[in-house]
Amino acid sequence: MAGDNGNGTWMRERLEVLKALALFEQALAGMGEDVASLRGGLGQVLGEYKQWRAEYQGFRMDYATRCAQLDSTRLKMASVVERVEAVERLMPVVKAMMWVGAILEASIIALVWALITGQAEMSFR
Repeated sequence: MAGDNGNGTWMRERLEVLKALALFEQALAGMGEDVASLRGGLGQVLGEYKQWRAEYQGFRMDYATRCAQLDSTRLKMASVVERVEAVERLMPVVKAMMWVGAILEASIIALVWALITGQAEMSFR
């Protein structure tokens, strides 16, 4: 009987260990599913990161292109400003020439009018 009692205890302990191992295996299987899920989530995050990085690189290249265009535009604007300043310096001369032209035009119109109305005559010899 003493042997049976020891054998029975051993069997109970064995069953308890087997139950604990089964629970442990279930926990490991659950952890495996969790790890697989985590791995899938990390893969998705990595994919999104790569997409965002590619977009960022595109934005950086766009920014560099825009900066180059801006520098080119600044140079063109400086050239235009120089031209406008040169024209502004010539404006007094242009205005004077416009007055001279207007006076000459008025005198030619007056001459034609005088010829039409007979107040002036042209003779060729």
